[in-house]
Amino acid sequence: MSPMKRSGCVTEDRLPLSYKHGSNTLKPDYSSNFCLEMGVLQVGSFVALIATAVLAARPAVTIKNGTLVGADLPQNGQHLFLGIPYAQPPVGALRLRPPQSINLSFGQLDATQYGPHCWSAFTTGFDDNSGFEQSEDCLTLNIVRPSSVSETSSVPVLVWIHGGGLTESGSGDYRFNGTYLVEASVANGHPMIFVSMNYRVASFGFLASSELESEGSLNLGMRDQRLALHWVQENIARFGGDPRKVTIQGER
Repeated sequence: MSPMKRSGCVTEDRLPLSYKHGSNTLKPDYSSNFCLEMGVLQVGSFVALIATAVLAARPAVTIKNGTLVGADLPQNGQHLFLGIPYAQPPVGALRLRPPQSINLSFGQLDATQYGPHCWSAFTTGFDDNSGFEQSEDCLTLNIVRPSSVSETSSVPVLVWIHGGGLTESGSGDYRFNGTYLVEASVANGHPMIFVSMNYRVASFGFLASSELESEGSLNLGMRDQRLALHWVQENIARFGGDPRKVTIQGER
């Protein structure tokens, strides 16, 4: 690996990828030129189109709510499980209320697309959030694991909480897809699983009023994060992760 790659700077073979929700398409983004300190979240070799991922023998994991069928990226040696719901949709009677665990079976779920980002304070023209579909029904998480990991592996887990000042962004941001970290962990002989999550931001996640305070409905975005972490504790072992070895990382 060249010094530039070690520093976390983007080079031609590790270009960030643009993603449009619903299109199943990941394309190199030649307009971006960023360098993350120490390569903490250097964009990995996520160069395959999800649409062309191997469909035969797709990875499947069964949890208490159903079976998640992900994507196999053999060129990366990774399995992706994207857009996994970890809470009931916070709409209708659950709008501006604490998140609720999923209490029904969803049967078999295709987990090959990122879910929409939560509604932000910015819909167009700010940062990268304008390129993603936004919705109130947004409480999903994503898992990237080495394809060599199985339910009995018990490898460490890194949970990434996206930044955005509690006002915007989401886990589908191509800069933080986690594939490089997983790739590097395997190369270092210490494989790990990467998890990222959406949580409510802006008014839907952090609206404050005396009425909401009396109902116990403040800081909903933080409550979403806590429920996602609870989901990880309950389910990550099925993906080969060790719930006793979970590290949380994020940005403002």
